[in-house]
Amino acid sequence: MIAMLLPLLQTLLAQPAVEPLRDIYERAVSAYAGGRFEEAGECFEELTERMPGFERAPYDLAATLFMLGDFVRSDSLLSTLSGCAGPDTLESARAAALLAASVAGEDRAGVERAAGMLKDLLGDGEFPQCDAHNLEAALNWLDDHPPQDQQDQQDQEDQQDQQDQEQQQDQQDQEQQQDQQDQEQQQDQQDQEEQQDQQDQEQQQDQQDQQDSVNPETGMTEEQARLLLDLVDEASPSDSLRGQPAGTAGGPDW
Repeated sequence: MIAMLLPLLQTLLAQPAVEPLRDIYERAVSAYAGGRFEEAGECFEELTERMPGFERAPYDLAATLFMLGDFVRSDSLLSTLSGCAGPDTLESARAAALLAASVAGEDRAGVERAAGMLKDLLGDGEFPQCDAHNLEAALNWLDDHPPQDQQDQQDQEDQQDQQDQEQQQDQQDQEQQQDQQDQEQQQDQQDQEEQQDQQDQEQQQDQQDQQDSVNPETGMTEEQARLLLDLVDEASPSDSLRGQPAGTAGGPDW
């Protein structure tokens, strides 16, 4: 008989000692209060597994998961609870977890449900201060994230405004370019007119200079008189024929 009980006794002695639930809970609370949420989560996980009928354990686990940023699982746990922390407190926690999970997933319908839950809580008159902050956050998020149809319409309006601005800018650029071309044409025309005026003035000055150089007695300029004298000299008889008696035949002067 003793030989049969000895292996069983050895098996029992070889198993590790199970930590008392009270110690686990105290360690979980201490870790949560100290901001060691991962350690607190492990403790609350064990309490939830070992005490399936004790709703406070999953409630505290949901709060720890919320602090760790696991909003979806926190919301999932809270939805299974009934009244472990009082109806208002539990509903407030559910609303907070639902709001956080919906915002993280950009679920507008979930944010609207969380806002409705928070409005109901605030309507009761007694509520945690966080409910008011959470409701404000939910409403602000809804304002910043309109329904898809409204968002599409807003996007179209923004796109149309951008196109209108671009068209106005293009039209303004074209007008400025046309104004610049007109100014350049006006400047070219003005330069041509000034050049023509200068040429006319030079021609008038030349005519005036010519008129001033004409001899009033001869009606010719000095240059014209000189040219005329040169022509007369070229047309005069040769000097070899001058001084011979009349009737004498002329001939070369050898």
